[in-house]
Amino acid sequence: MNGHRHIIVAHRHPLVAEALDVALSGQGYVVHSAVTYRKARALVALLKLGLAAVIAHADMPDEPHAGTLLRAVEVLHPEAALVVMSGPFQNDIGPLPEKAVVLPEPFDREALLDAIAVASVTS
Repeated sequence: MNGHRHIIVAHRHPLVAEALDVALSGQGYVVHSAVTYRKARALVALLKLGLAAVIAHADMPDEPHAGTLLRAVEVLHPEAALVVMSGPFQNDIGPLPEKAVVLPEPFDREALLDAIAVASVTS
C-alpha cells in the first residue's frame, strides 16, 4: 500500500462511499471505503505511509463522539488532510480538529476536490 496517495472515505451510506471512491480514484488516489467508524479506524491503523486525506461523514455508525476518527488521524497521520461531510441539518457536529475542513452535503466533485486542496494546505 505504500508509494501511493491514499484516501480513506468514511460514509454511513455505501452508495455515497462508492460514488466518492469513483470520483477520487479518477484523480489518481487509492481509495479505501468504510461504512462504520470501526472499519475506518482499522484502515487508519493499517496505512503506515501515503495517507493523503480522510474524508469522513460527521455522524458515523458506532463512532463514540463526532470527530473521534479525525482526531485519531490527526495524531497518527499529522500530514493527512481532514475533511468532514455534514448534512444540511447538522448544525452541531461536535469538536473537530482545528485543521478539519467542513464540506456541506450535497456537494459535487469540484467542491470535494477543493475541500481536499484547502485541507491539504492547512495540514
